[in-house]
Amino acid sequence: MADEPLQGLIQYCAATLGVDLKKCGSVIEAHLPAFGRGTFSEEGFWQHVCGELACLEPESKSLWSEAFGVVCRPRKAMYDLAETLQKKYKIAVLSNTEAPAVKHFLSYRPELFDVKVFSCDEGVAKPQARLYEISLERLGVEPQEALFIDDREENVAGARAIGLQAVVCKNYQLLVRELESLRFNMGVVRNPGWD
Repeated sequence: MADEPLQGLIQYCAATLGVDLKKCGSVIEAHLPAFGRGTFSEEGFWQHVCGELACLEPESKSLWSEAFGVVCRPRKAMYDLAETLQKKYKIAVLSNTEAPAVKHFLSYRPELFDVKVFSCDEGVAKPQARLYEISLERLGVEPQEALFIDDREENVAGARAIGLQAVVCKNYQLLVRELESLRFNMGVVRNPGWD
């Protein structure tokens, strides 16, 4: 529902912390999976990261939320697509994300989603089967009744492994065509770009 923000988040955090971008990126990426599963708080995340970078911890109450707010922009076209689909189907958002970023996901058209599942709340992340299963349980549907859309091949493979139909979304127009080929009635949804 938004562009992949990781590189922008790393750049923002490296600049704020005054550390080398490449080293900051490798350290953040090493600790991000645990942060995304809610294994530790943002404070714990920065203790680990800044300890390894030998720099002061951020002064900001939530540097990750601050960075996310600057870097991440929702794809309006994808939300419009969700709105169209919601007229006939239950819709869920299933995201690998950190607790400070959840408020950003919930600040833009949250009413479009019947179910919202975030890795940081559940302790598991895509492509682990349990996160898909939680979404299915909350939607009240069986795997064969659901379609999973993601921009990462490994997440799509994880969904398929438990019996979901799944498609990789790299381009909006291709996604709409794929949905129509799967017999989803898309009506007049036509958007030339991601917005």
